[in-house]
Amino acid sequence: MNSLRLWPFYNSVNQQLAYGNLGYNGLITKLEKRFSKGLTFLMSYTWSHAIDNVDEVGQREGTGKTYVWDRNQNRGSPLTDIRHMFVYSSTYELPFGEGKAFLGGANRVVDAILGGWQLGGVEVEREPSTVVSGGGLTNAGGRTG
Repeated sequence: MNSLRLWPFYNSVNQQLAYGNLGYNGLITKLEKRFSKGLTFLMSYTWSHAIDNVDEVGQREGTGKTYVWDRNQNRGSPLTDIRHMFVYSSTYELPFGEGKAFLGGANRVVDAILGGWQLGGVEVEREPSTVVSGGGLTNAGGRTG
């Protein structure tokens, strides 16, 4: 029988049905400085709200009650609802090496070692910052208690 299956390593297939609704509204703003004078940065802010009427796991085993006869009683903010998110990223080209303010006349070896460096960073802040774990302390699944 297994030799006749398209994928013999599957024992069974479970059907997933769409049984809920999710709505999302958001406002996104962005401020960007293009690369000039050795500096570039990008800042963005998102204000949003998500509302659904299903349990958190999506398999009828979430943390709240599931009223299958009236999904509107389950209406509320999901765990994935992130109301505020701020992201900042930047890159600064250090002024060392050929054509720069410092060590502009250095030989090739010094320029190869000290020139051409950049500093960069990314900062992400979000609210709420909820951490959800689906497994035990080792994140290996199974029982949590």
